[in-house]
Amino acid sequence: MTPEELAHSYLLSFWDGMLPVNPIRIANALSIQVFQDENLQSCNRSGEYRPGVISFNPHHHKNRIRFTVAHELGHHAFNHGPAAREDHSFSYSYKEQQANEFAAALIMPHEAITRLLTEGITSFSELSERFGVSPRAMEIRLERLGYL
Repeated sequence: MTPEELAHSYLLSFWDGMLPVNPIRIANALSIQVFQDENLQSCNRSGEYRPGVISFNPHHHKNRIRFTVAHELGHHAFNHGPAAREDHSFSYSYKEQQANEFAAALIMPHEAITRLLTEGITSFSELSERFGVSPRAMEIRLERLGYL
């Protein structure tokens, strides 16, 4: 299953239809506990996944935290095993790519993007605000979906 397909299945099962998507609520619905971890700041990490537990760095921007939780949930979804997300990591391993693609698809659902674009909402700033992501993240997602 592709990251897009797997994220879509999670959305169908656990998403309440509200924007921005709440990846913590989805993780909790899967009986995964999500915690803030102050120690991640000192070891230069955004988040970490261990079976049944996702932790995130509470010092990051709320949008980055949402992506981090969704990313770590991607590691769970693909059964990658324990993983840590490094700050400013340019790791392009297959597992990291899968987790990133899953996270983007989870917090920026294709159907919701299509609906808003159809309603005439096309500015990166307004879309990114609705989805709780950076304008650059929204731009990348729109490019990958073929809207740009």
